[in-house]
Amino acid sequence: MNTEELHRWDLAHVVHPWSYAGPSLMIAKAKGTRYWDVDGKEYLDALGGIQNCSVGHSRPELIEAAKAQMERLEYVPMHWNFTNEPAVRLARTIAELAPADLNQTYFVSSGSEATESAVKLMRRYHYLRGDTKRATILCLKQGYHGATILATAATGFENLQQGFGPLPGGIKFLTPPHVYRSELFGGEDPVEFCIRQLKQVIADEGGDTIAAIMAEPVLTVGGVIVPPAEYWPAVSEICRQHGILLVADEVVTGFGRTGAWFAGPELGMLPDAIVFGKGVSSGHFPLSGVIMSDTIAEVIKSAPDGLMHGFTYCGHPVGCAVASRNIEVLQENKLLENSKEVGGYLLGTLKEKLRDSPIVGDIRGYGMLLAVELVSDKATREPLQFKRQLLADRIRNEHAVVVRSIGANIIIAPPLILGRSEADTIAHALEEVISTTNTDGTSL
Repeated sequence: MNTEELHRWDLAHVVHPWSYAGPSLMIAKAKGTRYWDVDGKEYLDALGGIQNCSVGHSRPELIEAAKAQMERLEYVPMHWNFTNEPAVRLARTIAELAPADLNQTYFVSSGSEATESAVKLMRRYHYLRGDTKRATILCLKQGYHGATILATAATGFENLQQGFGPLPGGIKFLTPPHVYRSELFGGEDPVEFCIRQLKQVIADEGGDTIAAIMAEPVLTVGGVIVPPAEYWPAVSEICRQHGILLVADEVVTGFGRTGAWFAGPELGMLPDAIVFGKGVSSGHFPLSGVIMSDTIAEVIKSAPDGLMHGFTYCGHPVGCAVASRNIEVLQENKLLENSKEVGGYLLGTLKEKLRDSPIVGDIRGYGMLLAVELVSDKATREPLQFKRQLLADRIRNEHAVVVRSIGANIIIAPPLILGRSEADTIAHALEEVISTTNTDGTSL
């Protein structure tokens, strides 16, 4: 079969997510930090799949783990008190890595399933304790929690909600601690503004009606928004005062992306539950889950009718075996340390190369998760307007480096195995494309 025919079939039969209708780049092979398309052209993957291929593509240890597990036990349900050894071992390992008493894990397959499950589990916990009015979930504008219908309702981007309504209710939004966007705070200190707003929402809604705050420790789709140091400790304390559960959505940031197993504790966030996915299996098998405190889990598990919530692939033995080996690879190769070291180097290089650009407003990063925010005017900080993915497509087509454009942000999240010379390649590609982009988003 020739490539032309495959492209025709793709256009005729495949509906792509997050894509305009049109021809697609067909990838045929991946290894380490590299992709190759069907024509043999090589690309540096500076997005790590979709921020999930942490240990690199086609990692031999993970392939072998999947093969060995499939030969022993390819599938068994977790329903009706069935279990399997890989799921149990992985849950034990996660308990050792997670903060405080977050010792129990509910496994699912995708980040969206995990955030959806987290909302149900937190509401269920309150319900079983007789706190039946607690149902409202507070989320951050510019936060992203997935693509299922409830996860869409909890996602703080209006354009991602349009045309999918009516959406489930019970979600309220807060201003994100996006320091660069000072216009959000009316001249007030960003943390003071956000905390005052949170207290006001609690007063208006009634603290006894709010089940949880669910938020990313670092807002990724929103543009790698790293909150000020005082933000998460203050939010955590308010949650404790009002009996509101705090859920950290670490689907992107968990398992090494920021240079730590979980970003929340490093930022002063004290979660009652953590949503994870992506990096736990480095893209080699769909796996995600919700880690929760013993207090929450024991209440849920002790209900007379058990937990009436589950998916076919909960605790999939192959996925759990791959994830356990993935964690070992992260540890054995010191990839958390590399995430901090090379991620910091890339951040510094980008700041050096792009600081004088008239369209670069801010450059942010945390470990191997970075963003370049583009503006049409540095003084007004007006976001640069351009067709979605246009600059990412130029970086890919002109320099064979894969990144992502979200709004006015270019997102960079390479595999954690990235080396300094590859970081230089990424920085050079961005510099070349940004230096040939006008303040109206068009190319020079």
